[in-house]
Amino acid sequence: PLVAGVCALMKTVNPCLTPAMAQQIIKQTADPIADASKYQGMLGAGRINAYKAVKETVDQSALRIENKIITTNRTENAVFRINVNNVKIQNNPTVILNARNEIIVENFEITKGAVLELNTNPNLNVICQ
Repeated sequence: PLVAGVCALMKTVNPCLTPAMAQQIIKQTADPIADASKYQGMLGAGRINAYKAVKETVDQSALRIENKIITTNRTENAVFRINVNNVKIQNNPTVILNARNEIIVENFEITKGAVLELNTNPNLNVICQ
């Protein structure tokens, strides 16, 4: 039941999460068990850590737009978060960024005439690929 609950939390962050991805994240974020050597072959990857698993799901599902110069129209949709860092918008394009939770913008430059639209909507329908 604990694993199913953590998987449900992870799925709310990233509805495109596959069972294989969830398994990998849960194993990688599990806390080690101090006396695991006493129970050889009886324990899995460790003690499940819901916080770490959900945080890792958020980190892995973030769309990163970094170190770019954008000169043409562009629309991006993200299942949870968009991180924008060191980006310039030039030559008057329209750039639309849509995320289900948040858009984080750092070190950003936009020229006169260009359009930047930022939208967050928890009900955003993102097509899983």
